Amino acid sequence: MSGGVFGLLGMCYRAGRLAVGADPALESIAKKKARLCVICSDSAENTRSKITLACKNANVPLISADFTKFELSQALPRGTPAVVTIEDEGFAAGITRAMNK
Repeated sequence: MSGGVFGLLGMCYRAGRLAVGADPALESIAKKKARLCVICSDSAENTRSKITLACKNANVPLISADFTKFELSQALPRGTPAVVTIEDEGFAAGITRAMNK
């Protein structure tokens, strides 16, 4: 499951349609660019609360992933993010399908 998700997230990042990290994700949600938000299983409670509230207020789908920040960092060339937002409808749909398999 995660391999397909990580591949899609990597392509989304290379396409410039992925906000990586809590602050960029919150900005993406606030600017109504986010189509989907994915939060890692080991994200901090404070981060989880902020992201959950922002997604709820902006009506952005939120998926709690079954992978860790470290596992996500292996697919992306930037740090160890706890959360990412997808800013493309096609990538969001593909990631949602891949995570629900």
